[in-house]
Amino acid sequence: MKNSFLKPAVFASAILLAACSSTPTTTPTLD
Repeated sequence: MKNSFLKPAVFASAILLAACSSTPTTTPTLD
C-alpha cells in the first residue's frame, strides 16, 4: 500500500526537481 503512494510521489518529486533545474526562471515562487 505504501509503495502505491511512494512510487508516484517520488516520480512527482523527480519531475518537480527536473522542472526547477531546467526552468528556474519560470518558477520564481518555488525559489
